[in-house]
Amino acid sequence: MPYVLVRLQCRYGKTEEFQEIMSHLVPVLEDRGWRLHGAYQNRIGRLNKCYDLWEMPDANHVSSVLVRLQCRYGKTEEFQEIMSHLVPVLEDRGWRLHGAYQNRIGRLNKCYDLWEMPDANHVSSVLALAREDPEFRKWAAGLPDCLEEEELEYMNELPYSVAARERQAARAAAD
Repeated sequence: MPYVLVRLQCRYGKTEEFQEIMSHLVPVLEDRGWRLHGAYQNRIGRLNKCYDLWEMPDANHVSSVLVRLQCRYGKTEEFQEIMSHLVPVLEDRGWRLHGAYQNRIGRLNKCYDLWEMPDANHVSSVLALAREDPEFRKWAAGLPDCLEEEELEYMNELPYSVAARERQAARAAAD
């Protein structure tokens, strides 16, 4: 079964309230097949940060991955050049890039990629296939010099998203 690490930043003074709410939500999620393996809170470093480690019943419910990338200072353009070569290889193997963004206000040198994939199992299987491509290996070798941190978040599309509304409108028009 796949695992999901949920990182939550609570508002100052709201950690106990969050824990109370989660004590009611955990049984609901566990009734639906999820299993909480651990719940942690920072004691040193950035306070009010909580982490939950969940086991999911089925990775096939996950359709999108948001990748948050913190580039090293002065390396954002190099990162973008590398990704321009990696994206076609990943898309040839089943991923679809919906968007790539860079912060302009807030913490700088942060980029976001929003990928669609058939299921969460494609994260490791597609990366393994891509590593067999010599061009992919050549360009991917430059990523460690560009990145400080990379974080993946598995997400389900919500019904009010643009794509979901467009699909719903298309189905209604077809009926």
